[in-house]
Amino acid sequence: MIHMLRELESRLTLKRDRVAQWWQESSAQVPPPFLTSVDLRNAGFKIAAVDANLFPAGFNNLCSRFRQEAVRLFQRHLDRHFPTASHILLIPEPHTRNPFYVDNLRVLVDLLEGTGKRVSLGGFVDEPLVLEGNQGLALTLLPIERQGSVLGTQAGLPDLVMLNNDLSGGVREELIGLSQPVLPAADLGWHRRRKSDHFHHLQQVIEELSSILEVDPWFLQPITRVCHQVDFKEGQVDCVVSNVEQTLDEIADAYRRYGIQENPHVYLKANAGTYGMGIMTVTSADEVRAMNRKQRNKMDVIKDRQKVSSILIQEGVPTVDQVGGQTAEPVMYLADGEVFGGFYRIHAGRDRYKSLNAAGMTFMRLCFTDLTRDVHPADCFEDSCRYHLYATVAQAAAMAAAREAQALLMPAA
Repeated sequence: MIHMLRELESRLTLKRDRVAQWWQESSAQVPPPFLTSVDLRNAGFKIAAVDANLFPAGFNNLCSRFRQEAVRLFQRHLDRHFPTASHILLIPEPHTRNPFYVDNLRVLVDLLEGTGKRVSLGGFVDEPLVLEGNQGLALTLLPIERQGSVLGTQAGLPDLVMLNNDLSGGVREELIGLSQPVLPAADLGWHRRRKSDHFHHLQQVIEELSSILEVDPWFLQPITRVCHQVDFKEGQVDCVVSNVEQTLDEIADAYRRYGIQENPHVYLKANAGTYGMGIMTVTSADEVRAMNRKQRNKMDVIKDRQKVSSILIQEGVPTVDQVGGQTAEPVMYLADGEVFGGFYRIHAGRDRYKSLNAAGMTFMRLCFTDLTRDVHPADCFEDSCRYHLYATVAQAAAMAAAREAQALLMPAA
């Protein structure tokens, strides 16, 4: 097996100015999203972004130094794009009774209030709801009312509506045709986004980056294919079977080409999936043919009871990252395409080939010395030598998300 990461880090150092110029030119043409979280997988012989979220949660998993950086970037974005906004209405996911998610909301509210804005929390509920987190700090979710083309709560009429809700189940009628700006745009929810579109744009971005670094793009991205008109419950999986075979063959060819001693595997992912639902790891097409009823049901329906009809077939990138001897993967957080934090997702019950975004996962705050300088919180895991590489791959995914969003929001001809 070759150890490619050091070579990639070396090339990034040598080409730092050219990469920075490419990023500046690309982001000037298509500005990155306000917020993005990017799941990375580091195999030692390659590193790749394997998912990107435009409505990230998990802000409670960021260390204190990163939170300061987040406030600075949030402030810059709001001053540039919403200079007159003083009151933000934050609309969360409907599963607000999850205490870990409430902890996330508490931190996100604190970050937004750190910019000097007033923040109220609103939901489509009948009466005020007190939300309890793990830290004992409660939030109050206020009922949202629509008045003409504006949303408001008993806390007043906001200047900006911010979504921490990925709209997997669709856009509520109350969010359509608002005169208030909505951030991110409701049309960027999973009711419209498709992972296959994101990875189509990521392929183009990685080709540009790898051309600068003079490396095979395969070292920086997963092979992906897509199947539509899939029905796991009814056994309509022929397209999935054939694409699994093709993807495994392509991975095996790359392993042979670079002398990598690994067993190829792929992930089947719901094309509009989120929250780790609708994911399965397979090492042969026969496993797809032989899926039992429990496996078919798991892949058939995801968040908000949405039926899966489109599947992403994605190269499985094994992870070599560990924290405390447990399997881990980094997740990076960006604002306007700039990394401001991250954490390791850890799963003691899963090996390095499986998806770690599953029940039983834990988190370790990630503090890179590039950002923390002399701050060394006891609850942070440091890995400064990887920072530049992780950040660059995450930025590439944010740029792909920007191009994806531009295509989604482009008016129909």
